[in-house]
Amino acid sequence: MTAFRYTAIDASGQTIRGTMDAASEAEVVATLQRQGSIPMRAEPAAGGRIAAALQRDIGRRGMSRQ
Repeated sequence: MTAFRYTAIDASGQTIRGTMDAASEAEVVATLQRQGSIPMRAEPAAGGRIAAALQRDIGRRGMSRQ
């Protein structure tokens, strides 16, 4: 599996961004569609799983560069 970074529009019209482990970009798109979202972009995440996990953790903490 590869970590993919994606951007999608959810059912309420909000832009969502995240990462997902999947075998292919097509699998990411299909999963997002099954969840009721409209995929806008999906690409392999640089650095693989570790970078994706760090990105999720930083996003949860609300950290920003200042």
